[in-house]
Amino acid sequence: MRRLLLALDAQDRPQPQIEAAALLAAALGARLEVLLLEDEKLHAAAALPIMQEISSASARTRELSTVALEQALRAISKTAESGFRAVAGDGEGRFRVRRGPRDVALEEAAAEVDLLLLPGRRGVLRFRVLPAPGVCAICSDSPAGRRTLELATRLARQTDRPLTLVHTGSPALLDAPSGRRQDFPAGTALEQLLSAADTGQGNILLVSRDVATAGGKGPAEQLASLRCEVLVVG
Repeated sequence: MRRLLLALDAQDRPQPQIEAAALLAAALGARLEVLLLEDEKLHAAAALPIMQEISSASARTRELSTVALEQALRAISKTAESGFRAVAGDGEGRFRVRRGPRDVALEEAAAEVDLLLLPGRRGVLRFRVLPAPGVCAICSDSPAGRRTLELATRLARQTDRPLTLVHTGSPALLDAPSGRRQDFPAGTALEQLLSAADTGQGNILLVSRDVATAGGKGPAEQLASLRCEVLVVG
């Protein structure tokens, strides 16, 4: 366990969560990172002239403006970072603020760490052990496909990552090493092959050229839109 990430929403009470995460990181001998998430939908709502906020302490309403929201978020961020530095020390760990879609921010950040911590009810931390990034090969039983599988196998061994094979063609014609494997008939559309592959951020995808170029421009656009690293093997 090398890197531990605590993801906080701006409305969370950060200090108890950070202290609990710091204790867990110390027990595991891991580096603690804190990510403060600012939901972009909140900024969009604050820009509307009809929006108001209600104080939880006084139940009074007041106008919600982008200026007031920015000031409040800066104060929250400053408090959270001060709390983080109090337990982690200067120069230790990492604190950052990210504005954008929550799911996207979590997916991108989680791809870089070993354990993701999320605030739960009553200050209890929920955690999710993240799967190790893997190597995936999409190939046929052509010469290019065999080269793709050979390269993927070597890469998986060198990086100590799990290997997944997505094969199109006759299963008997391609002898694959141990690992997860899924076979499809020859001529299966690339979109269906990709649905069986590990294409999340942090993974490495190798595709044989005959599969990647089948069907003209469409397949190339599908590969370019993936979050993982993509290598086309000829």
